[in-house]
Amino acid sequence: MHNAPTLIGEVGIPYNMNKGKAYENGDFNGQISALDHTISCLEANMLSFTLWCYAADNSNKYGDLWNLEDLSLVSPDTEKKTITKNKNVQHRDDAARALVAFARPHAARVAGIPLKSQFTLKELHYELQFSTNKWKPIDAPTEIFVPHVQYPRGYKVTTSNGKVEIEKHDGFDLVVFQHDRNVEQHSVIVSSKVTVRKTSPYLQAAIIAAISVPLYIYVTKR
Repeated sequence: MHNAPTLIGEVGIPYNMNKGKAYENGDFNGQISALDHTISCLEANMLSFTLWCYAADNSNKYGDLWNLEDLSLVSPDTEKKTITKNKNVQHRDDAARALVAFARPHAARVAGIPLKSQFTLKELHYELQFSTNKWKPIDAPTEIFVPHVQYPRGYKVTTSNGKVEIEKHDGFDLVVFQHDRNVEQHSVIVSSKVTVRKTSPYLQAAIIAAISVPLYIYVTKR
């Protein structure tokens, strides 16, 4: 199985955990923690996966309408409560459950061999490391998906070399990184532009430690 392509399918959590208390009090921190832990383990092992599932007709009472499973990332019941809470102002992500756990920065394209690709939710810190062969250069950039929901007050991009461009899209950015072809080890870090508050229910303050290679920092404002 060495170097065999691997895809972990049907990865998810039961949103009705703790006897469905989140549906009553609106506190999804348990679901956020469980899903974040699941995805973090997959990221740490560099595994591809598919999240399970998307059931547009999910309900708090009957789940995904199959065997009372309740794993859907979205639910019309959640959407109704969110819209009511927001005084009938509707947003695209209102139906999402534990959104911050699965709407994560990640590398969409890597111009080399990925060594690390991991997002730490508590610190809003994403790091990509990859290697290249300067004798066999890849004439393409690396692209990192950055959802706006994680960085409402902006983020900064720190790289070990090369240059960065930010492509703006509806609801997300693409960080386009062109590495230095004369260097074989590369890193790109995406982190919050402001200090993450300890008082947040699922976020804690963090400062990125200085690393031993020269850094180039790019800041984007929302």
